[in-house]
Amino acid sequence: MKYTYKTINTRKILLILTLIFTLSTVFFTFFHSLDASLSIQTMNEKENMEFNPLIKSQSSIDSKEILKIADILEGDIHEVYVSGSYAYVADGFNGIKIIDISDPYSPFEVGQFDDGCYINDLYVSGSYAYVTNTDKRFEIIDISDPTTPIEVRHIYVEGYTKGFYILGSYAYVTEGSNGIKIIDISTPSISSEVGQFNVWGISIEVCVSGSYAYIASGDIGLEIFDISDPNNILHKGLFNDGGSSRNVYVSGSYAYVAEGSDGFEIIDISDKDAPTEIAQFDAEFTIYDFHVAGKYVYLAESSNGFEIIDISNAEAPVKVDHFDDGGCAEDIFVSDSYAYVADGDDGLEIFDISDYIADPFQISSYNPIPLLSAMGGITIVIGLNIRRNN
Repeated sequence: MKYTYKTINTRKILLILTLIFTLSTVFFTFFHSLDASLSIQTMNEKENMEFNPLIKSQSSIDSKEILKIADILEGDIHEVYVSGSYAYVADGFNGIKIIDISDPYSPFEVGQFDDGCYINDLYVSGSYAYVTNTDKRFEIIDISDPTTPIEVRHIYVEGYTKGFYILGSYAYVTEGSNGIKIIDISTPSISSEVGQFNVWGISIEVCVSGSYAYIASGDIGLEIFDISDPNNILHKGLFNDGGSSRNVYVSGSYAYVAEGSDGFEIIDISDKDAPTEIAQFDAEFTIYDFHVAGKYVYLAESSNGFEIIDISNAEAPVKVDHFDDGGCAEDIFVSDSYAYVADGDDGLEIFDISDYIADPFQISSYNPIPLLSAMGGITIVIGLNIRRNN
């Protein structure tokens, strides 16, 4: 019995020692893995901060890039509109050039429409391109076959026509000192004038949103009209700070106005009777045109190239980037991850701006580290880190 007693105690001791050893191994492995994971994560974060501009520490500065990827055409390239796989470009007295941009890195010309007049403005919707020219015409062009565009209708306007805006079945066309002409384009081949109203200044550009028309009226400023009743169009409001309104775009409660050499303004239009300026960006050169996309506005700033302004806080716009290669940026259009710039004599230029279109969320690391299965098959995952870019 004495011998048996000692044998049992020895087995218990061995069992306890084995258990202690196993637990020690488990905890050692756990803390060693935790330390390794944290070290790996720290190194990953450093690498990500150096090589991936989307991932950054709170104290770092965004490292975004504008990359020029292609250019095409020569001449007087001053307007551009992108629709689908094509860019439609106004080339002065050479009409409209149609460019295949299905591969933005290798654009090529596929068609041209030339009526002998200088193109002032252009817009594309569906199978039709709409243009204004120096012959005081508003033209509708069938582009269903981009290799052979064909005019289907033109309407003469009074005075100087620069810009226009299309909403639904109507085109609102500027007529300089003669105000705005309204054209029914529901059937393009038989489009006809259905209305007209005067403005206080000289209409240069127009934007229509809901039941209101917003007119960039030169030295008079920004004018607002209630067009809900075509037979009784009402002047609602005016904003004038002494500048000269050249272009306008409306989104939500704000009107974005380019004032040429006087910069760029953001105007609160929630009260149509009393629009008020909430911010102004002073440009270094003349702003010919602009494009609003997401939280950015892209300014075509003549011989200063183009600038990107963050307007996520409408009351405090911030310049975030600039590109200038010596041309004269007269128009800009943003589509997907690319900016298309009408750069005067330097032609149509295409830029990759994907850094400014990127998803604000990024998963920086996912490092699952399985521990020993001695703890009932439990796996502990360490190193999942999801962050929002600031």
